[in-house]
Amino acid sequence: MSDERASRLADLRSRVSQQLAAVEDAEEDMVELDEIVVRASKEKDSGSRIERIKQRRDIAAETSFTRTVAMWCIIAGSILGLVTGALLLSGNPSDILSSSLFDSPEHSSVTGHALEAESGEGVEGVSITLMSADGKTELFTTTTESNGFYRFENVKIDLMVMVAQKEGYITIERTFSPDLGGEDPLTMKPGEGIAEEGSADDIMESNLEGVVALTSAIAVLTLLFALVGFFAAAEVQRGVKYRRTQYLCGIALFSRGLIFFGPLLILFGMALLAIAKEQFLDQNIE
Repeated sequence: MSDERASRLADLRSRVSQQLAAVEDAEEDMVELDEIVVRASKEKDSGSRIERIKQRRDIAAETSFTRTVAMWCIIAGSILGLVTGALLLSGNPSDILSSSLFDSPEHSSVTGHALEAESGEGVEGVSITLMSADGKTELFTTTTESNGFYRFENVKIDLMVMVAQKEGYITIERTFSPDLGGEDPLTMKPGEGIAEEGSADDIMESNLEGVVALTSAIAVLTLLFALVGFFAAAEVQRGVKYRRTQYLCGIALFSRGLIFFGPLLILFGMALLAIAKEQFLDQNIE
């Protein structure tokens, strides 16, 4: 009886072992199948990614006639900017001062204050007269207000003499050229006689010094903006990022090649780039 029971248990164990082995084999088959599916999916994604990369490279490598013309327009405008910067650096300050780069209004207002030397308070009733540079022709005349303020309108920007006089004070004769920022205060000192201020030579020297400093700063900025234009042209050739290329072109506009010829060329190049926008890599990303 015990032998029969042992035989049945042995048979049962054998069947259970066979079933467990079958389950394990099925699980292994499922794992292998999953791996095959994942591998196939990866290979498919990799293949499609490679195709997209190749397509994008082909688009980036393509340089159409429109982009080529745009690139050379930008280069030409930048070269004009370099020429302009070089001319500013090497130019004669006197010539530059009279050039169109430094055009200024022909007329301006002349304002200022007459102040008491000791108290610093405004002096009322001071007669202010503008004379020609040779002192022979009277141009304008006015009287200071209660706070010492005076103002002349529509005065031609030229070398002239300002005469400030009031009884009990020393008369001031100031040689000057109207300044858009206003004039230095007239310091009224008690006494008699005439006090001369400024000279034509000092004014000319001061103007030339200011022009040299301003010209140098403008020249350096012009050269820098022109160099940015060459970077923009390189970006056009690469054809990778459209917006960055247009931004660089916009900065290059400030190179002001021959005042407006350079910017016009760069603007024309930017317009061509807008037409060829789809040829940039970042405009074709799916």
